[in-house]
Amino acid sequence: MNAEKAELIAINALTWILQNPTYLSSFIGITGATTSDFQENATEIPFLGSILDFVLSSDEYTLEFCNSHNFDQQSIFIARQFLPGSNLPNWT
Repeated sequence: MNAEKAELIAINALTWILQNPTYLSSFIGITGATTSDFQENATEIPFLGSILDFVLSSDEYTLEFCNSHNFDQQSIFIARQFLPGSNLPNWT
């Protein structure tokens, strides 16, 4: 895993959220994001980090996203560590 791969996973997660009205509504409710935030920040690394935070906030979200994109669940957790704003320790 590297930062570029982590960004691609997060972009896939962003697309997945945008295609699921229930999850989109939940993301907006939790973060306060607006439609313009999606348009203006879709490729911004910190915003992509918040997308992965959202996916990781629920086992249901993580499982559904991973199943829909053939990702291992652990890869989402690892990808999050490569994006800014992660509060996870890096032991390496």
